[in-house]
Amino acid sequence: MINTKRLDIFPLSYQQLEFYLQNNGMLEKSLGCNFIQRELDEEFKELIEIDKLPYLSKTGIINPFKTIWMAKLNSSNLLVADIFFRNIPNEVGSVEIGYSTYPDFRKKGIMTEIVGLFVAWAFEKPIINIIRAETLETNFASEKVLLANNFQLFNKKHNLNYWILEKLKNSNTFTK
Repeated sequence: MINTKRLDIFPLSYQQLEFYLQNNGMLEKSLGCNFIQRELDEEFKELIEIDKLPYLSKTGIINPFKTIWMAKLNSSNLLVADIFFRNIPNEVGSVEIGYSTYPDFRKKGIMTEIVGLFVAWAFEKPIINIIRAETLETNFASEKVLLANNFQLFNKKHNLNYWILEKLKNSNTFTK
């Protein structure tokens, strides 16, 4: 769990992921949060059903790389965003992140803060050396979040932009 005065960011268990997909207030009830309806993107729903739930079902262990993390805004006690690792670290310690801010909480600096906290948490792990992200070339808000967190654009292909942030050698900090 990652905590600041403004936010709590935490990984979900198998049962909580199932509640997440139901989108009926059960997740919020289990977390002691207020409920607001979330938009469930089909691609994201599929990622949870095909990748995250089967892993958690098999192991029963909350692996931070194989679940979805939620962000709660403490002032309102509302869930405001999701962030997750798309993969487990590969042989060079590279992972990709994905994230989404709920519509009512966009353009408030929340995701910039969440990504910064998530990156700092990940780089504390010795197995993580590189964090990648991809954005649609038209998703300027997401690009702004990455730029504010020192990600560098390293490739463009079709309608996607590919971003990277590397940890400094012999350190738990990342390049500025």
